[in-house]
Amino acid sequence: MPWISNKILHNIEQRREAKKTFGKQSEQYKDRNKEVKNAIKNDKKEYLESHLSHIEICNLTHSSREMYSGINRLMRNFTPRLSAIKDKDGKTLTENEEISRWKEYCSELKGT
Repeated sequence: MPWISNKILHNIEQRREAKKTFGKQSEQYKDRNKEVKNAIKNDKKEYLESHLSHIEICNLTHSSREMYSGINRLMRNFTPRLSAIKDKDGKTLTENEEISRWKEYCSELKGT
């Protein structure tokens, strides 16, 4: 998350220490937790406002490519990719002893 600053990370560490020392129900932890949540919320708001103002400037200067790439950066979600190999029955292989399937798979690719 690009809007999290070093100050917020320091506050998160202090909250973690308060939780270890005093417990989750203590006032110190609750105060630190509020500080962290508010700081993250404010920094995210500033980050979004700066991005949106950049997008507006791109729109006014007719830089459509840069404008749309800025919009896509804001709207795109993280999607992890899984690159696993499957056996002939469609079951995902994860064990080390099934390395021979890799050889079989690669030889099948060469054959096609």
